[in-house]
Amino acid sequence: MKRLVLLFLIFSLTFASCGGEPFYDDITLLPADTYSSEPPVIYVPSGQSAVETFGLAYSPTGSVNPITGTSKLNNDFMRLLYDSLFTVNNEFEAVPSLCESFEYSERTYTLGLKKGVLFSDGSELTAQDVKYTLDQVKAGSAIYSGRLSDVVNISAADEYTVKILLSRENGNFAKLLDIPIIKAGSVSETSPPGTGMYVFINGENPYLSASEHRRTEAPLSRIQLVASPEADLLIYNFELGTVSALSCDPTATDAVVFGGNYEEWSYPTSIMYYLGFNTAKAPLNDPQLRRAISYAIDRELICRADMLKHASPAELPVSPYSSLYDKSSADRLSFSSERFLSLLEELGMSDSDGDGIVEYTVGKRAYPFEISLLLGTDNIYKTAVAERIAEDLRTMGVGVTLNILSWDNCRRALASRNFDIYLGEVKLTSDFNLEKLVGTNGSLNFGGYSSGETDRLLTEFIAADENSIGSAASSLFDALYEDVPFLPILFKEQLLMARRGFIRGASPTQSNVYNNFENYR
Repeated sequence: MKRLVLLFLIFSLTFASCGGEPFYDDITLLPADTYSSEPPVIYVPSGQSAVETFGLAYSPTGSVNPITGTSKLNNDFMRLLYDSLFTVNNEFEAVPSLCESFEYSERTYTLGLKKGVLFSDGSELTAQDVKYTLDQVKAGSAIYSGRLSDVVNISAADEYTVKILLSRENGNFAKLLDIPIIKAGSVSETSPPGTGMYVFINGENPYLSASEHRRTEAPLSRIQLVASPEADLLIYNFELGTVSALSCDPTATDAVVFGGNYEEWSYPTSIMYYLGFNTAKAPLNDPQLRRAISYAIDRELICRADMLKHASPAELPVSPYSSLYDKSSADRLSFSSERFLSLLEELGMSDSDGDGIVEYTVGKRAYPFEISLLLGTDNIYKTAVAERIAEDLRTMGVGVTLNILSWDNCRRALASRNFDIYLGEVKLTSDFNLEKLVGTNGSLNFGGYSSGETDRLLTEFIAADENSIGSAASSLFDALYEDVPFLPILFKEQLLMARRGFIRGASPTQSNVYNNFENYR
């Protein structure tokens, strides 16, 4: 029986495993689907499937409305029905889609829409449709509303021009506008008109039909939707071949295991694993000691062995696929047991009594360097990561207790700052805004870190445009290197899986697993 566990930070911050639901695209709330029984393992016979139709998994109880729906299964294929102002590629850059041109000045984005774009009902896309969609999102979309928290006003300047006024400077706001656009007045519909290449056809056997008003050629005239609301049914349909492709988080809680003759394409995400510190608690109130711990973390090995190569090591709080990831800067924090021990010696910490535990001194009294690593999850991959970090620290003379608690107890421990270090997971937005994580009074700033200088640099990072974002990121990351309120470990990668030979030209992204579908062969 499926049970839904709502979690908003790492201790269980995950996506649903492979098509489970619901799905939220938000930095502070990600649900995880778990199952009471062991995930089934199905071995699919090799060879060509007898099923020749192209099918996608579908939740019949979920909406096909991108503004109000929360089904991850449906959210994946809805990108074939709805276009957005911008798309975000695998380098986490904003690429204009429905937006033909845009200007940014004095907290105002002026977006020029492409002309002649038609909805599936034949009506033309106008600025009023975009204004309506974004107003509905801001009013309370479960998936996207957090992206528009800085929006003060949205207006249609003319038929094809949208103006968005922000409460503060934000040079990267376009990266948050990969929000599906619907026709004005249609938010209450189960499947409102969109401008994508397909349209949803409801009935006893729902399917997607190539839209008569599409802008690009559709590789298939019809895509069958296959009801697969449960994990075992999803596996069965994929094994049978009625589901031809699906997205998958292979390191999710109770991840569904597939076997057999299929292909897979990996794509980067903005989901970060990190270590968070209680920055007010001795001896971890010393930033040099917090920095030293970074050198004890073998990120490469963690990604290869514990995350099964479905993650990229990261010493900076931005995806290694992003142009903002400066490898030379990241190398300052890369794994080195020698550097770790050297920094401890500089801090006057050593194993003076030969018991295998490093000691530190407060006044005239020596204390063993012992810490508790907090974790609150039943995810085997996170647990493996935590265990490896704990064991590596132990081999270097740090006494580590791995403290795995229930979610409620973890939440209480965080709220009361009753921890030394915690292993966290968070899905950042595509602009890699870190305010909630390290900003003073940030909702995910459980360690109590506060720095006026970091707050200033965060503001400058958010305000920076394409010409200044590189230097703003460098300055912010330098400040975090000095203060070390948390340590990035890795960014997860996820998969598009398809029956062998059914897809050519796939290039999935985090926000659109069927990106480039018009070029599928």
